[in-house]
Amino acid sequence: MLSDLLQLSSAPNNILYHNNFIENSVQASVDPASFTTAWNEPYSSGGNYWSDYNGSDVFSGPYQNETGSDGIGDTPYIMDNNNTDHYPLMNPYVLNYTVVFTGLGLSNGVTWWVDLNGDNQSSASGVISFSEPNGMYTYRTGASGYTASPPMGSVSVNGANTNEQVTFTRALNYGLIMAAIALVLGTALIVTGFLIRRRHRANDLTKP
Repeated sequence: MLSDLLQLSSAPNNILYHNNFIENSVQASVDPASFTTAWNEPYSSGGNYWSDYNGSDVFSGPYQNETGSDGIGDTPYIMDNNNTDHYPLMNPYVLNYTVVFTGLGLSNGVTWWVDLNGDNQSSASGVISFSEPNGMYTYRTGASGYTASPPMGSVSVNGANTNEQVTFTRALNYGLIMAAIALVLGTALIVTGFLIRRRHRANDLTKP
């Protein structure tokens, strides 16, 4: 990203896009030997942000003649007769980075989820990814029948992609555990709060 005056001298065949030119008396200076420079990518990637651009954004499409805005100016930004940004951006370009969450310990096909600052995504694969600009983000994660470690936390995005790992373990099913104990003991167990009472089966009551 650029916010200072850009000067091109004897530098032809450049493609400059997704830069921010902000409050310069002359946003860019290009000598005749650099006239083959292009100032935008094809639609809808777009061009650059120019703080002195005064166009509007009512239309969309490669020819800016379709209904609906798209974040690209409807008219080109013209620097001079040889330099034009055909798809000027209406707002400063913000570079996003990939935030990847990797889930470990899940059985094949188990769906898990991650909520990153309110953006909730789920997947049955081992990876969930987000695209975010620089900043601090909080997250929560989980999967039905599993315990996540950590179940929540924060992620800092600072000029680079970042990776977070979450380890899942199967949650204990206490009902099944109690049933297994009952089978082993040959009794029926009644669980009330934290009190476990042992009740003999009817055919055991005749025993002395």
